[in-house]
Amino acid sequence: MTAKQTAAKRVKVTLIEAHTHRGRPCEKGEKIEVTENQRDWLIQHKKVAAPGK
Repeated sequence: MTAKQTAAKRVKVTLIEAHTHRGRPCEKGEKIEVTENQRDWLIQHKKVAAPGK
């Protein structure tokens, strides 16, 4: 496998609550880039809205 095949897909999300991302505090409304798994975790913990909401 190449690095491209194993790299996780990254997506941009908008925070609906304050959150620390990569050691940096981020405010509500900021856009951050995360993996799809991280996005799912953020949705579960109500840090970003689920798609379509």
